[in-house]
Amino acid sequence: MPIFPPLASARFSMTQARLLPPVPRVSIVIPVCNVERYLPECLESALAQTLSDIEVICVDDGSTDGSLKILQCFAARDSRGQVIEHRVNQGLPVARNTGMEAARGSYLFFLDSDDRLQPDILRKAAEEAVSSGADIVATRARAFLSESGDPAWEKRVEGINAWLSSYGALRARQLGPEAIAGDP
Repeated sequence: MPIFPPLASARFSMTQARLLPPVPRVSIVIPVCNVERYLPECLESALAQTLSDIEVICVDDGSTDGSLKILQCFAARDSRGQVIEHRVNQGLPVARNTGMEAARGSYLFFLDSDDRLQPDILRKAAEEAVSSGADIVATRARAFLSESGDPAWEKRVEGINAWLSSYGALRARQLGPEAIAGDP
């Protein structure tokens, strides 16, 4: 008896299999709530990645400003973009979970809607995950909130090794300082 069923008895025909979208390497999940001021630059930085095998899942969490309209225009112009709408604000954790449920990528990347990415950060992170066998790859990040584009505050992951080791059996790596998200 063959290990694989013959093609005629398979659940999907070859034509149907060709119609299924390919699985992206990285799913970027962006929770959004009332950030119309920062959102265009955030979305542009996601689409400008040197790793083009991505999907960008934006979860609008009940925005009352123009954020949802920006997201809809974004998704209409690039097939890698997807918008999920929460009509009522449910909070950041729920928005992230909604994005994770929709994600199809081999890897998951969370991007805050007031942040921007360095163009090669996802390529570097994916390469590091593959080469090291890591379950988690962490980066440092900066959010740019001032009118001039200067860092108004900076997120730094201090004690990253202690934080990552709290995940127990997971293998984790930190990218070096040259891979800081948000650096121009």
